[in-house]
Amino acid sequence: MNKDINKEMPENTGEVLDNRNPDGTFKKGMSGNPAGKPLGAKNFNTLFEKALIHIAELNGKDPEDFDMEIIAKGIELARKGDYRFFKDITDRRFGKAQDKMDITSQGEKLGGTFNVIFDDGRKQQ
Repeated sequence: MNKDINKEMPENTGEVLDNRNPDGTFKKGMSGNPAGKPLGAKNFNTLFEKALIHIAELNGKDPEDFDMEIIAKGIELARKGDYRFFKDITDRRFGKAQDKMDITSQGEKLGGTFNVIFDDGRKQQ
């Protein structure tokens, strides 16, 4: 084990951050990442659209036709078994498909409320 690793790790001072409610949720106007995404930062879809328009114009193509070419290529590759590009672009542009879990007991749905208790004692319903 590299002994220099511990020199780079910040020391745990035991300081409790005061940005959560007693139930573990964040206080209004607070977040778990105060240095998060800066205001005005563009999301992937906006950047993708701008790049698509720019590249289409550089190649003398209509952006919508160029977008269809990219989609067609993604489908062509996916039909050959290589779906990585198509999956990544669709996940980023339209969101990942949601997995749903049906909790049943011998074929009958369970009713009621379920609580999750985290290792640090926080609870979530």
